[in-house]
Amino acid sequence: MSLPHPASRPAARGRIAALALALLLSACGSPSAEAERAGAGPTAAPAAATGVAKPLSESDRLILEMAANACRTGDFKQFFQAFTRSEAVRQLHTAKTIEFGTEGSAYQMPVRRYLDDHHYPLGIIDYAWMTRESAMLYEMDDVPPPVEKVRYVQLIFETASDNRQRVEWLPGVFEKNLGRNLEDLGDGIGELVEPSGPGGYLLFYPTRDCWELVSDVAYRRQPG
Repeated sequence: MSLPHPASRPAARGRIAALALALLLSACGSPSAEAERAGAGPTAAPAAATGVAKPLSESDRLILEMAANACRTGDFKQFFQAFTRSEAVRQLHTAKTIEFGTEGSAYQMPVRRYLDDHHYPLGIIDYAWMTRESAMLYEMDDVPPPVEKVRYVQLIFETASDNRQRVEWLPGVFEKNLGRNLEDLGDGIGELVEPSGPGGYLLFYPTRDCWELVSDVAYRRQPG
């Protein structure tokens, strides 16, 4: 493969999310007992560029640990899940400037502007990938939005020989949107029935000990 070169939720839902993340983290691996006894671990969100650090939520603390474990083990998909779940992780693992915009006219955007303006295009609720706008619908109320209004996304992961990572995302109508095979789907969203937009791609470069986001580019038209 050839790659190019260089609103928080209501309290009850937040507690449920934190518990789910704790269970996920325990399955992925947790910090050593010595580190826990010493009180090690992040207590404030890292400042991106010149931003000021702020206290971490319990969810952010858990997801930062999840990201750190993924970096140690070289598990990009686990890292990408943590990156999508938490702004604190994105602050820590985003390059100083981002190639941002539409394919053919993308430009370099400072990280502070990219993060402050919430340009990152994806969200994840439970284990379902979706657009950021759809994820925000879940954060607005205790009651989940009607499933037909949620824009789920299909992800395609590609790894270059030098460990660069490319994630292509494509929004669409999935079986779950149409109420098909719900008993069989469980927590899944099923097969893509029809694309609903051109989507885009995210490019991550390897760093000394992990990865960082360097490109967030939207397609002008449906790929292929």
